[in-house]
Amino acid sequence: MMCWKLTGDARWLALAATLALQSGITATHADQPAAAEPGAAIYAARCASCHDRPTDRIPPRGYISLLRSPEAVVETLRRGSMQPQAAGLGAGEIDAVAEFITAKKLGAAPAVKVDPAANRCASSAPPLRARGATWNGWGGDHENKRYVAAPGLSVRELPRLKPKWAFALPGSMAWGQAVIVGGRLFTASHGGTIYSLDARSGCTYWAVETNTVVRTTVSVGALPRSSAPARFAVFYGELETGIVHARDAESGALLWSTKVDEHPFVRLTAAPVLHADRLYVPVSSMEEVTAGASGLYPCCSFRGSIVALDTASGRMVWKAHAITDEPRPTKVNSDGTRMFGPAGAAIWSTPTVDAKRGLVYAGTGNSYTEVETEVSDALVAFDMRTGERKWVSQVLKGDNSIVNCGGRVTGNCPNPEGPNLDFGSSPILRTLKNRKPVIVVGNESGIVYAFDAANRGKQLWQHEVGLPPGEGSLLGGQAADEDTVYAASFQRAPVEEVYEEGHVFTPLPRGALTALDLRTGKRRWQIEAPEVSCAWGSEGCSHGQRAAVTAIPGAVFSGALDGHIRAYAARDGAVLWDFDAGQAMESVNGVKAGGGPIAEGGQTIVDGILYVNVSSMSGGAGAIIAFSVDGK
Repeated sequence: MMCWKLTGDARWLALAATLALQSGITATHADQPAAAEPGAAIYAARCASCHDRPTDRIPPRGYISLLRSPEAVVETLRRGSMQPQAAGLGAGEIDAVAEFITAKKLGAAPAVKVDPAANRCASSAPPLRARGATWNGWGGDHENKRYVAAPGLSVRELPRLKPKWAFALPGSMAWGQAVIVGGRLFTASHGGTIYSLDARSGCTYWAVETNTVVRTTVSVGALPRSSAPARFAVFYGELETGIVHARDAESGALLWSTKVDEHPFVRLTAAPVLHADRLYVPVSSMEEVTAGASGLYPCCSFRGSIVALDTASGRMVWKAHAITDEPRPTKVNSDGTRMFGPAGAAIWSTPTVDAKRGLVYAGTGNSYTEVETEVSDALVAFDMRTGERKWVSQVLKGDNSIVNCGGRVTGNCPNPEGPNLDFGSSPILRTLKNRKPVIVVGNESGIVYAFDAANRGKQLWQHEVGLPPGEGSLLGGQAADEDTVYAASFQRAPVEEVYEEGHVFTPLPRGALTALDLRTGKRRWQIEAPEVSCAWGSEGCSHGQRAAVTAIPGAVFSGALDGHIRAYAARDGAVLWDFDAGQAMESVNGVKAGGGPIAEGGQTIVDGILYVNVSSMSGGAGAIIAFSVDGK
């Protein structure tokens, strides 16, 4: 194909435009039935194949209509991840499909503007010191335990937790989570603003608007004194560009930027993990979406990777692909397009550092093609110093899958098609009481696996925690104390949209929290999320638990899609505390925030304060809510 000779984003944008011309897809296509609403025909031709039959990483249309404004959808189509799908459309057509998807009119609701200059701290921040209690990065430390041994909060005090303050975040989705270092809170918003706040009051030390989408939690670390222009840096990645940035943690000033992957559909979906003077960055992609949209796309060329960067300069020290073989030409598909492989094994979650063994562990996703690979749906160990792949422990062979196949074998669809069961959670490294090192990690199958870190990842046990068995999914992240693993799950149910009086109702799944013995995998208890009403109404009301969980001595915190954050007794799962964050609340920076599901990120706990991310069901501002005993 001629488009194969193009490079970078231009290649795929040209392909998308060609697809539109060759298939005659326009809002006025003669073969389309008369649309009840403007934009319906465009949606049916370009969007429905994915959003009407979504996978775990693709939201159903009903969910988009509840959580996104039409303005946000327009931005995504014009400049964001859906830009290829909008190729060839005029401004009016893009506006029409955005209004159809969201069932809202552009300009009907005033846009929620979060002023980055609001609620400035009255005094300058003291010099940052990495002392005292911290929660750094995704899992709290480089072993991703999500366990706080000294939280400054006892189980007896949990029923007295009340909101201390709320902070509004640009964008309705609260993706990241609070990182606490030296008494400061660092976070990145879906709207692209990076913040440094006072962790106790929520006042703002600095805020930087990046004009990009940031989905990752940040990591904060000291820089080598001999060569770095700052003492501490905040590290994060842009979702859609493959660029990692470092900013001065004291001022927010940009220190360096490094592009870690050139693939046009690269995605940075998880926090980098920091150890010593190296930053380990996981790399994933959305190529499986484009490959499933049309057989004219030359599937597939992306391979998941870990990239090690020098923290002082951003220099790439090494890059290690999970699949070591380069993609090569294979067969010609049913549309006459040359295919490539092996491909896939995206790394969606934060890797884990095993400093004692000099290894970095990462869980991988599915394969995109029929070309055999032993690295998809696997736990992979890389050498920290060189990036050499040391061992692979695969849990499911032949999971070849792209979006929108549904059993068909035309186009780029693999035959046979796999179930698409990625490792979407971060591995947890723990040491048993008998000193055996064990790695535990949840899979989208609803199964928690344990591997022997001292024996090349030999599988020790597995346990399914789904509700009912065979229908669970683990996406957010697990927590582990000295002897127990805690896993939140949600039921993988078929999407069924019900239309009534112009509203879209999308039944969403149930959820549960399960405790497993760390040594044996034996279930200790399982508690299904209570069926309660959602504060915003019945639309999109679900009790699924997809956000990461966090444990302290004697208790486990887990949020739900119904907006409730709960503390459970570690011993038996009894609910110790329950707060409904489903209603928006006033924020310290001046706008109403939250009032939606606890869907992404996880809870962090430092110095007696619990920090919870809450999205907005109204398309307004997401929030970080800080809870303390009696709100003091």
